[in-house]
Amino acid sequence: MDTQQLEAFEVLEKTIMTAPPAELPDLFAGVAKLQALAFARIASVSAPAPVAEPDKPDRLLSADEAQMRYFPALTVAQFKRRRWPFRRAIGRRSVLYSERALRLYLARASAKPA
Repeated sequence: MDTQQLEAFEVLEKTIMTAPPAELPDLFAGVAKLQALAFARIASVSAPAPVAEPDKPDRLLSADEAQMRYFPALTVAQFKRRRWPFRRAIGRRSVLYSERALRLYLARASAKPA
């Protein structure tokens, strides 16, 4: 922090320590508002939106490939049962999985706070 920020904190601390008890709830609300603004800025900077890879051609993976590569904790049957957003119906009974959409899905899922 620079000296200007330190001085602002010192002024705020002095104000809190010398304010009449009746004014403390309003001061507390003001500090909470500043804290919420700071958290919002941190959240917007630390979690950039995932970007698709335009230079790579999209590969369509079989259920076995997608499950082994990206979801090893699931069995192939469990993987096939779900209606994933990256699932692509090729024919009546043929289903493949877009690798680009799958990576984007995982990037978004890992960026979400728990």
